Amino acid sequence: LLARSPAYERNLQAIPLGAPTETVTPCRAADSLPPLSHVKPCLVGATGEPSVMLLGDSHALMLKPAAEWSAKAVGKTAVVLGLTTCPPLQGVDVAYFSRNICFRSNDEILEWVRWSPQAHSVVGAVLAARWSFYNDQDTPAGDAVLPWLFWTEANGRRRDFSTVVGDGLTDLITTLGPSRRVLIVGPTPELKHPIENCLQRAQLT
Repeated sequence: LLARSPAYERNLQAIPLGAPTETVTPCRAADSLPPLSHVKPCLVGATGEPSVMLLGDSHALMLKPAAEWSAKAVGKTAVVLGLTTCPPLQGVDVAYFSRNICFRSNDEILEWVRWSPQAHSVVGAVLAARWSFYNDQDTPAGDAVLPWLFWTEANGRRRDFSTVVGDGLTDLITTLGPSRRVLIVGPTPELKHPIENCLQRAQLT
């Protein structure tokens, strides 16, 4: 039994994981953006018009501190446009519980990017999402309800996960235009067990 193992009696030292070096500045009002129906724009970094937009689901929202620090470091402004369970895909909606608003939200943002003169200052986009959450496969966290991606206009398009994500991303990047640089953030690793348990287990071996 683990309780009788000599290794279990060793003193386990806490592993410092670091802490933020500065306070995260709260969102500032984005007066240059039109009112959006489902997303509240969040300006971070230096003052001025946004030069980078961060678009995606809750994983994009979690990148707000990184957007704040990196934008401030170069004297730029970023706008965070995240909406939980809404990956940055064009022409795609997400069925999750009884909600279907992702297509309308993303389309509204893309309309602003495409037609608003105020969007001309945006020269880059960061796209982030919990990509593997949408593949209709069980997750390591054991989520009880999984979302389902579907085309708002099928037009004979294939409905498998890789096609929907690949084509939805391609269409969105095409809409952003060739003059904007795009960074796609890969999925965050997901573990079946709490990270602190994994660290303690590693010290016991």
